[in-house]
Amino acid sequence: MNKMLSMDTRRLCLRASIVWLLLMLLGLTNPAAAESRVALVIGNAAYQDQRPLSNTLHDAQDVAGVLERAGFEVMRLENGSRRAMNGKIGAFLRRLRGKGGVGLVYYSGHGLQVGGKNYLVPVDAEIRTEWDVATEGVSVDRLLAGMDGRGEGSTNLVILDACRNNPYQSDKGIGDKGLARVTAPSSTLILYATRPGKTADDNPRERNGLFTKHLLAAMTREGAEVEDAFRDVVLNVYRESGQQQYPWKEGTLLKEFQFFPTATAEPEAPPPPKTGDRTGDRTGDRDQLAVELMFWESVKDSKDPAKYQAYLDRYPDGRFAVLAHLELAAVKETPAAVKPPAAVKPPVPVKPPVREPVQREEPKENPMMALLTICNTHLKADRLTTGAGGNAFDCFQDILKKEPRNIGALDGLDRIVKRYLSLMEINLKRGRRSRAEKYLARAKQVNSEHPELDAMEDRLAEAKRAERSASSQPPTTTTYASRSVLEPEMVRVRGGCFQMGSPRSEKGRDGNERAHRVCVDDFWIGKYEVTQVQWRALMGSNPSYFKDCNSCPVERVSWNDIQNYLRKLNSSTNKRYRLPTEAEWEYACRSGGRREFYCGGSALSRLAWYSGNGGKKTHRVGLKSPNGLGLYDMSGNVWEWTCSEYDKGYSGAEKRCVRSNRAKRARLVLRGGSWKHGSRYVRAANRSGDTPAHRNGGVGFRLARPL
Repeated sequence: MNKMLSMDTRRLCLRASIVWLLLMLLGLTNPAAAESRVALVIGNAAYQDQRPLSNTLHDAQDVAGVLERAGFEVMRLENGSRRAMNGKIGAFLRRLRGKGGVGLVYYSGHGLQVGGKNYLVPVDAEIRTEWDVATEGVSVDRLLAGMDGRGEGSTNLVILDACRNNPYQSDKGIGDKGLARVTAPSSTLILYATRPGKTADDNPRERNGLFTKHLLAAMTREGAEVEDAFRDVVLNVYRESGQQQYPWKEGTLLKEFQFFPTATAEPEAPPPPKTGDRTGDRTGDRDQLAVELMFWESVKDSKDPAKYQAYLDRYPDGRFAVLAHLELAAVKETPAAVKPPAAVKPPVPVKPPVREPVQREEPKENPMMALLTICNTHLKADRLTTGAGGNAFDCFQDILKKEPRNIGALDGLDRIVKRYLSLMEINLKRGRRSRAEKYLARAKQVNSEHPELDAMEDRLAEAKRAERSASSQPPTTTTYASRSVLEPEMVRVRGGCFQMGSPRSEKGRDGNERAHRVCVDDFWIGKYEVTQVQWRALMGSNPSYFKDCNSCPVERVSWNDIQNYLRKLNSSTNKRYRLPTEAEWEYACRSGGRREFYCGGSALSRLAWYSGNGGKKTHRVGLKSPNGLGLYDMSGNVWEWTCSEYDKGYSGAEKRCVRSNRAKRARLVLRGGSWKHGSRYVRAANRSGDTPAHRNGGVGFRLARPL
């Protein structure tokens, strides 16, 4: 008997091994058996000096779990420091290198946009000024560049649940709301928790954020193509948020992708075995489908109803449950193998019920889908808001009258606005301002609250001012400029001694503002910040982010760029222009060493362009009130480079210019704050520093000269 059981056991194990091998060959145990799938999942919650985020770790854990079930090799990181995040990203990119297949990044935590660039924020980030973001944050652009170029057939998915309310904006004036729009590399799909410049709902009452809650549901839908799944996320979040949160997609994939393909879908996990069920205890980590097959193979030829019942108890919704019910019924109807009574009548055969043929209805065409097709035809033909045979705007509006939340129509209106803004941009570059105005007006007609309209209105206003300025100024060329254009208007400052830094009681004070006595000699300093027209007259180009404003300060200039400018200027004028020392700058800012809170007094809005009135851009120099020396914009508008090395403890570097050989590896001082910083950063005592190669749309300079 034991020998027969041993043979049965070996036969059963052999069957199971064959079934397991077939499953492996067919790819049934792994949805990604035919392709490489690598994912990086980061969740940050425990930020220093910030309130912890409520559900980012849950979001990351749940997404990682789904990805692992979908066959991804998942690299996880929770509460990552900057070093840990960069290290994990580097390992992830090395793992992808030279491979096709799918690379996926999911990030849940704080993110910032500064100067149109996006950064993920590590939990140990020390962000005190906007200039710290690039060094303390993790660049999204660098991540995308690392994923790009993996070869034909590769697929990149980037999911950023980082559009939370920016905590650094309210208390430090750093960055803007949400994340900025980026251009996705080829075969890359980027999904944001909400549209650019907006913030997402943390949904603190539930385990997952609103965005990730619907993302998880879409990812686990069998057979859903990823772009369709992401579209469902957009629609469902938009509905549940009461039309307040609108997830945003960027990019296009070159091939279809499904997390759980229909043909190779992950089998549903069976319910846990009942207490005392030894078969379940022995399964261990083996594939549940193989175990179920093995169980079924062991009972399918049995005449014992208890065995079929055991299978059904274990797998009530199993793959062979229907067969088990039929076999169980047949076994119960079979007479038992005992001596029957003498007068047993033969069973009356039961005729199977006659089934009426099922009348299949032809699928009805969705009228909204047909109408959307017509609308998109108008859109592709650039019949946006006008056209004798109809136009896209009216077409999409007709759909929204019938279905106010139709996502296809809402997306269509958004594309119309973007097309008009693109046409506006093209015409502005070609100098056709009147046409640009027409396209802006039509964009407003479609959606007057579109998030990109404000920036384009600013661009148009700057173009108008540039035209007026150009008409009142003599033309300049890149080869010649008069000395009056090249040389700034200077103010003579009589030297003296003053108290540099701030008292311990000053509101908004930082730890690098030690109060100490400093003396400076007489010197000249620029009445205004160096303007775009002055830079272009000498250098032949305009590096500024906010172009087309001749009398606005030149920005996006590094300390190194300015050294080249100074060499040309001094050669052309035979003078000794330079940047002011940090001590000279603060002495001049304080109207000759007075105890002033801002540069010129305490009336901030009268003296400075800052985050409270800056309107997200630079402004023409000289529009605000001057300080006591007649100097303009020393507080706000743009940060100003000095020639001094940054020294947190004030040990003398503030009184001199850094040596050229040391400047290459030093941090140089920036003073004054800018148009997008809070009031504490435009104080007379506030100071910052950065590398000599640093450029930004909020950084410029003014000139100084010794007597």
